[in-house]
Amino acid sequence: MEPKLRYATSAAIEQAAPERAGQLTGDMAHSVIFDNTKIRRVVPDFNPTVAFHLAAREIIDWHDAHPELQRVDPGLDALFAELASRIPGRPHPGSP
Repeated sequence: MEPKLRYATSAAIEQAAPERAGQLTGDMAHSVIFDNTKIRRVVPDFNPTVAFHLAAREIIDWHDAHPELQRVDPGLDALFAELASRIPGRPHPGSP
């Protein structure tokens, strides 16, 4: 089944869930890139041995191995389902 993608602004989500105000418009409001250039300049012997894609795989594998930590928040799930049902299907504004 093809997913039905929806785009909602942070403001729309926060309006629907005022108790979560600030969660999306704080640190998560901007894309970030982490880079180790500075530490490499200061500590020339620094040599990370795990590529990001491999480290990400380790994180996913660890998470998958701990089902006791995998909890679905039924309230948040219902909130997002309700919010998505009110938004017509359309691509993200930045999409080609």
